[in-house]
Amino acid sequence: MKKSVSVSLLVMGTAALSGCGEKVDTAVYTNADTCTSAGIYGREKCRSDFEAAKREHELNAPIFAAEADCQQQFGLNGCQPSNDKHAAGSGHYVPLMSGYLIGRFTQQSALWPQPLYQMDGHSAYRNAAGVLVAEKPGRFTLWSTSRAFEKPEANRMTLKRGGFGQRAKHIGS
Repeated sequence: MKKSVSVSLLVMGTAALSGCGEKVDTAVYTNADTCTSAGIYGREKCRSDFEAAKREHELNAPIFAAEADCQQQFGLNGCQPSNDKHAAGSGHYVPLMSGYLIGRFTQQSALWPQPLYQMDGHSAYRNAAGVLVAEKPGRFTLWSTSRAFEKPEANRMTLKRGGFGQRAKHIGS
């Protein structure tokens, strides 16, 4: 093999590997107390990240125009009215926050905490964009390039029945 070809293959291989990102230690907890009792993160990080996830939930939770549509996805007791802090405003319905994602990319770089949701009858946790994050609470590893880390844009669109996790959206009134 020519020297230029082998150097090109080496460069291509290195580029392909760097595209995978880095492993990120993450965890899903239902609240700050379960995070603290797990002993992985300190009490202050658990509380501050839980509060940040709650604020994000108020701003960008999946939103439904009709309560029945929300309940069909998240159960009879799984929804609440949105408030005026939400990007789409009040007068809609959002699922209850079931947990939150916490973690670190590196020692110096923390992962932005995000709210997570469970669909009715499912134990898996999904983010506001409907991306599957974890099958159950606890510690796990994801790649930094995972769609689970993508911060959803401000959610001004309401979902129709069957839309969460399936990207079926329509413009809300």
